[in-house]
Amino acid sequence: MATTNEVTCRFRFQALPDFFFDYVGAAQHDSAFRATTLPALGLVDQHYGSSNRHDSKTLHTETQKPWQRLKAYIEHLNEQGSGFTTYKILYITRHGLGYHNVYEAKVGRDAWNVSTLVSLLPQR
Repeated sequence: MATTNEVTCRFRFQALPDFFFDYVGAAQHDSAFRATTLPALGLVDQHYGSSNRHDSKTLHTETQKPWQRLKAYIEHLNEQGSGFTTYKILYITRHGLGYHNVYEAKVGRDAWNVSTLVSLLPQR
C-alpha cells in the first residue's frame, strides 16, 4: 500500500491597492488600453505614513527614491505586524521584446503566422 504525503497550503495572498498603476482599472475604463511596462514597473511615487498612508509621521528621508520608500514601508508593516500577516513584494513579469517579436514586426503578422504554422508541420 503506497502512502502519499499531502501538502496543504495555508497561505492566502492578497494584492493591496494603490501601490502600483491599476492596469485592470485602466483596461476596464478604456477598451483600447494596451498594457505596457511603465517606468519603475508602475510603482506609484508616494510617501508612506507610519501606520497608514495618511499618517503624518513619515518613514523616509527626502533623498529616498520611490522603491526605497516602499521598501522602508514594507519593513515597517512587517515589524508592526502580528506575525500572522507578512507583507511581501512579488515581481511577476512577462518578457519584454524578444527576437520573435522583432522578426514578426519585420515580416508582418500574416507572414509570421504562416512561417510558424509551416515550422510546426511534420518534415518529410
